[in-house]
Amino acid sequence: MVNQFCCAELHDAKIGSIHIENSAVVVSFSHIACFFEKGHDELFDVRTCEARLSITGASGLRLESVFPLGTYVSDGELLVDGVAVEIPEIDGRRGRCHVGLELSDGTRFGSDGTNLHFEITQIGRVIEEWHGPIHSPS
Repeated sequence: MVNQFCCAELHDAKIGSIHIENSAVVVSFSHIACFFEKGHDELFDVRTCEARLSITGASGLRLESVFPLGTYVSDGELLVDGVAVEIPEIDGRRGRCHVGLELSDGTRFGSDGTNLHFEITQIGRVIEEWHGPIHSPS
């Protein structure tokens, strides 16, 4: 049984594709670490998942460098009206949205839009058990 989804970590996520779909920029992850509650305070199963991050109402797409398919994310930011948000907080929030990803080879990806949506498309196996708080971005 899989418990309640809490958050996903962009760091070390593996990008499967980036494409445009119905005026949205969609980043598909072939692997992203997702945290699920285990029913105890500060205890989580971390599962490898497949997921999609959609930037709807996209007004731009920036890609610096040649994009090597399957590159890992080394750093990333999700902003709504200039405020950093985590993945479970983005759904249903509207405003000036920005996604910025720096990939392990130095490639930079960015897109702006009016809404962000995160969807887990497949839940995989447990890769670790996390003991401790999950921190929000500062």
